[in-house]
Amino acid sequence: MKAAFQHLKDEWFRYLFEALAIVVGVLGAFGLNHWNDTRKRAAVEREVLEQVAADLERTVASVEACAGTHRFIIERADRLLEHMAGTEPYADEVGHLLAEAFFYSEVEIDLGGYKTMQSHGVDVVSDRALRNRIIHHFERQVASMKRREGILYAFADRVKLEEAADLFEYTFGVEGYEVDGELAESWSGVQLSSVPRDYEVLRRHDRYRYQVRTYMETVKWFDLSMRRFGDRTAELVAAIESELGG
Repeated sequence: MKAAFQHLKDEWFRYLFEALAIVVGVLGAFGLNHWNDTRKRAAVEREVLEQVAADLERTVASVEACAGTHRFIIERADRLLEHMAGTEPYADEVGHLLAEAFFYSEVEIDLGGYKTMQSHGVDVVSDRALRNRIIHHFERQVASMKRREGILYAFADRVKLEEAADLFEYTFGVEGYEVDGELAESWSGVQLSSVPRDYEVLRRHDRYRYQVRTYMETVKWFDLSMRRFGDRTAELVAAIESELGG
């Protein structure tokens, strides 16, 4: 026993060094694993944020395109109401105005990036404020904008396909959708048309003129709401790019 104690007394420094080496080795392994996990998590976070930002940028572009459609609708409705208030007889242009006044296009919203974020767990976005902004955008703002969009489109379809059905031979026609038997490559040459049974009856139809005016005001209301949504979306893109160091 005395020999063992003497051995420990003589070799204590070497044993202490070996123990410290083991501790340092274990801590180093934990540190390396933590560093590697942090690096991987940062890479995943960056990939998720880049995908979300790309989706949002496409939404901003879609909002701008829809704003152009709204300007087109309002201009066509104004021309239609002006013609109906006048005395000029029916012409093919009026048929186009009657259809195009109730035209619309949907804001495109891609949820792919947000779903990827959810699949990794929303905490993959480390900045809490940014994470909450992204969640609020997709869970609240998108849903609210889509509800307003639904109101507009339901109104257009109700007037075009139901309430005015007895005033038209057909309520929706497309010209130029096919070119030499092939589908048109774009809508630039496509014209919509609605042909009234009796234009003189239609132009004196107070309810129909009221519906056109009301729809035009609804378009203006939705356009303003949609533009605000687009501005908020663009602001979120800027916040994500700032987080990415762009």
